[in-house]
Parts: sequence; C-alpha cells; structure tokens
Amino acid sequence: MLRKVQDFLICSYFFSINFQEYKLFNLGFLSIPKIVAFLYIISLLPSIQSLSRNSKVNYIFLQVFIFYFFLVVINIFNISSSSFAFFDFSLFTNIVLFWLCSIHFSRKIIIAYKAFLFLALGSALLAVFNLFGIGVEPDESGRIYMFGDNPNFVGIKMVISIILILFLVIQNNLHLHWFRYFLLIPIPIMLKLLIETGSRVSLISFILMVLVGFYYVKKSGFFAKLFVLLALIGLVFYVYNFILENQLLLIRLTSSIDDKDLAGRDVIFSDIWGVVKYDFIFGIGQTGYFARFGDGSPHNVLLEIFCYSGIIGLFIFLIFLFSIFKVAFKSKIFHNNILPLVLLIPLLGLILSGQILTLKLGWVIFSFISSRNYFLKYSFS
Repeated sequence: MLRKVQDFLICSYFFSINFQEYKLFNLGFLSIPKIVAFLYIISLLPSIQSLSRNSKVNYIFLQVFIFYFFLVVINIFNISSSSFAFFDFSLFTNIVLFWLCSIHFSRKIIIAYKAFLFLALGSALLAVFNLFGIGVEPDESGRIYMFGDNPNFVGIKMVISIILILFLVIQNNLHLHWFRYFLLIPIPIMLKLLIETGSRVSLISFILMVLVGFYYVKKSGFFAKLFVLLALIGLVFYVYNFILENQLLLIRLTSSIDDKDLAGRDVIFSDIWGVVKYDFIFGIGQTGYFARFGDGSPHNVLLEIFCYSGIIGLFIFLIFLFSIFKVAFKSKIFHNNILPLVLLIPLLGLILSGQILTLKLGWVIFSFISSRNYFLKYSFS
C-alpha cells in the first residue's frame, strides 16, 4: 500500500512541475510542486533506511551534495548586510528530490515511464490552457508566459513532453497497446505553444531530439517503421509551416544568425567577468553575486556556478555532469536505451543559455538518468 502511495505522489510531482511558478493564494513561498514534494518526502520516510543503501545512485548524489556543501561555505564567507541568505533552500530541495527520485526509479523501471507520462499530461494541460487563454501572460514582444513561468522554460517543457509522448507511443513502454495512440492527440497544440514562446533554445532542442531520437530509437516491424517515418515527415512539415506563420520566432532565429543577437547575454557575461576575475578560485558566492547583480540569472549555468564557487566549485559540478552524461551514453551502448541521451539535449541547451539550478524539470531528468546507473552492468560502483 505504501509503495502505491509513493508511486502516486512521484507521478503527481512530475505532473505539478508544469506549474512550478504558479503561486497559490498569491503567496510567494507556496506552490503546487512544493506541496506535492513535501507529501512525497513524508511518504518516503518509513523507507529511508532501505533507500539509503543504493550505492550506485548514492555515488552520483554524493558528487552534487559536495558541490552544494562547498557552495554554502563560500556563501557564508561572502555574507554582507545587503545579502545574507547563505542557504539556498530551493536548490537544496531539488538536490534531495533528485536523490529520492533516482532511488525510486531504480526500484522499478516502469515507475519512471509512468512519471514521465504524468509530466507529459501536465504539459498537455498547459497547452489546453494556452488554447483558451487561461494563465497566459504575453510580454511586450509577444512571447508567451504561462502561470508566471518564462517562455524558455515553457518551451522546454513542451519539447521534452512531446518527445516523451512519441517515445511512449513508439516503444509502448507502459504496455498500453493501441490506446497509446490517443496520447498523440494533444501534440499539435503543444507544438503551437512551443512556437508561441519564441524560444530559440527550445526549437533547436526539439529539432535535435527528433533527429537523434528517430535515428536511434528501437523499431521493430514494418508498421512501426512506417509510423516513425510518417510521424517524422508530418512533424517536419507542421513545424516548418508554423514557424513561417509565427513572425516572432522567425525574427528571433534570423537575428541570432544575422545580427548575432544573444538577448543581452554578451553584456551580462562581460559584467560578471569584470567582478569574478578577481575571485576566480573560490568565487563570490550567491551572497556576493546577489549583492552586486541582484537575483537575475547570467543565462549560463557554468558561468553562474563559476561566479558562485570559482574554479573549484565548477570542477566539482562538472564531475557530476560528467557522471550523468556517462550513464546516458552507457545506457545507449549496453541497453540500446536512447532516451537518457536524447533528454540531455534540452538540458545542455539550458546549461549553456539558461538556468537549471532552480528548475525542477532539469533535476527530475537528472534523476531518471542517474537511476539508469543501477541497471548498468558496468556502473560507477
């Protein structure tokens, strides 16, 4: 009974991630994912002793935990009267949930696919809301915000969820038989929302994920191969026509190539480097960063971590990323499981041009990939 409650709550958490920035009762600290995450953690407490014995998953968790501990120490050394919050509770929660979800998925592979289905259904609901103008907040340029979530994150959610639906349909991981084809119904409106966000990183990620996924995905039988081919052709024509009709994304894509428009990132990078170059070994901590630059993101996770914790902190975090990438590649090599590798594409896009430390979606994807280490013949432990 307890296992079923835990499975239900992890699926509910994945569903709720689509509404990460929606604040209940206009309270800045209260959101749907936080409530579900709290209930999920509570449900796991009776099993915590057995959970903590999973050494193959704990090895990867230890790497990111060391990074967080080092970050807290640097934060303490850089406390000032204008910035004294040295304990990043949001990041800490994401890391804890990363560990718990990783172990949970390592129990039984099908739970991960069920959770991904709920994530995709949540994204489909978000697309329906967009269709009816619910929770939609366009900015001055026309880009779509959904329930307070910025366009890049909304776009990435659509990208990942569309790809997950295609994988679940093609590979039939949940054994839904012909019922699984109903999952394809919301894809057009999800693509519509993706394009309306005007997110370049989302569109590029989508194209790369489709190409890599369809090339490597396991296909058996004539009808399966025919379906994959027709689906690929249909997606290409749909996205191509939609981009031509959507001038905002077309302009942003053109400016990226012709004018080298980086949405102000080049200026941000220059300002940050002007400060951090004098503290490049240990960084200036989050406390030092917020005191100088406010709470805005530098739009590059590696630069952000370098700014917070210097070369040492960046090196520790890169070890963690290397472990994640290594598990994804081994999953492809030893088990012909291409999904972990495909899911890394949008995360890499966010790492290089966005934010991921506080993004719950990024950490649950990390947890899925990390859990695959438990099933590998040649793992880290």
